[in-house]
Amino acid sequence: MREGGLAGDWRRLERMLRVSLLLLLLALSACGTTAPTPRSAPDVESPPITPVAPSRSETGGAPETMGAPETTNLHELLAFDAVDEMLRGHLLLAVDPGSRMLRARDVDSGEELWRVELGEASEGALIEDLGDGRILVQVPGQDFHTIDLARGVRIARRSSPPQWNFVQRVAGACALMSDCALQPISCQDGAALGPRLRGTTISYTPMGPDEDGSPTCTSPLEVLGRAGELSLYVVHVRESEHAEVIAIDRAGEVSWRSADVACEQCGPVAVGSASDGSVCWTTSTPDRERVVRAFRCADGHPLFTRRITLASGYRHPPLFTGWVTRPPGLFLTGDTEATLIAPDGRARWTRPTAPDTLVLPAGLRTPSYPLGLDRYTSVEHVDPANGRTTREQSLEGGEVRVDEEGVVAIVPMGQSSDRAGAPVPALRVFTFHRARNGSDVSLDGRIVLALPGDAHVVGERTTETGTRLVVAEERPGQPDRVHVLRASPTR
Repeated sequence: MREGGLAGDWRRLERMLRVSLLLLLLALSACGTTAPTPRSAPDVESPPITPVAPSRSETGGAPETMGAPETTNLHELLAFDAVDEMLRGHLLLAVDPGSRMLRARDVDSGEELWRVELGEASEGALIEDLGDGRILVQVPGQDFHTIDLARGVRIARRSSPPQWNFVQRVAGACALMSDCALQPISCQDGAALGPRLRGTTISYTPMGPDEDGSPTCTSPLEVLGRAGELSLYVVHVRESEHAEVIAIDRAGEVSWRSADVACEQCGPVAVGSASDGSVCWTTSTPDRERVVRAFRCADGHPLFTRRITLASGYRHPPLFTGWVTRPPGLFLTGDTEATLIAPDGRARWTRPTAPDTLVLPAGLRTPSYPLGLDRYTSVEHVDPANGRTTREQSLEGGEVRVDEEGVVAIVPMGQSSDRAGAPVPALRVFTFHRARNGSDVSLDGRIVLALPGDAHVVGERTTETGTRLVVAEERPGQPDRVHVLRASPTR
């Protein structure tokens, strides 16, 4: 029987390539020349769930294509179709069209390292980062899959609701967010920690045909952090009169809950927990005042309260908070002053500051908030022991960012985010121009990839072998077309 269609063409091509390679090896042998040694695959454990994939699409989509060797002037290493993709270290993670398979490729070589089956065919999937080398893949209406990236194995699987859920991760605590609801989960295996916490909503009657009368969420839905065995959240559940801080243990049981230390409207970068899980805090935002409440994470016992009045005018964030380990204390900085407060409520030091300058104690960890903090034009690094300036740093075209681990840094302008909201650092080697009517990638001032429509950067990775850039071409009604570009190492 004749092999037909695209699959048959690829099989015939593979056979032709094998025959050509065999003839080449025979010719080299006849000439007394040593044949080149094929490059070995990277060291990985035995096949985690299924064998390594062939270098073509198994879902009817466009086949994978490999670029020309490094000696040519072509820059595309690999191209393939995917419904979602993520770059973590050297691993390029992608869900096949049809959402039946997650694959991990080595972004440096293009080789596939491992794959995990996801189940029945579905229109879409979403890859979320749980931290510590673990991801959560959601196939809506089917399952959540928790994958260990180091081993390439699924460590947990549970049912998924039909609607999309997005992971919020702060200081070792995780939750799924959707439809004015917060589902506490374990960052270790993605398991649900008790039932979903449904927030309060408000509805009103639309006054015109252009007005939306659907319910609006009025509840704070905040992941506060982790303290020992407890994961802490701030939410105003429908059955309660006020917002509460809710502490949940590893078994999904509520250890304690308190409205006394919660925030009805929480400030950005203004709720969090100490790195050792000893002190937690929230910040309420009534008018121009900020009310900071510190409490013991273990049992919710109040420790101290600070009221801070802010100047009029828009500044983002109006109040910046974080935790300093040595000496231990809660750091607060607003319009005119910065202060470090000991766990007993005593101010270790207080100093004046300019509204556009971020005072940054060494070793500060702040609540995860991977958006640009646009109010600042400079950073004043200070000694956490006394608040004295150690050095000043101008942004000079950069911006202040907080990464997912709570580390504050000045990074180049242009950081973006992936579909799941995880930060994607600004490019350093390639240049990317994005537009709905056409996007392109340049290298050294020359366009090396031109796309007909919208696209987004998945990530850029630089090693001693060069730089790899991953770009996802967005195609309405179709999977993404993922392009892996390469640049030689800089001399």
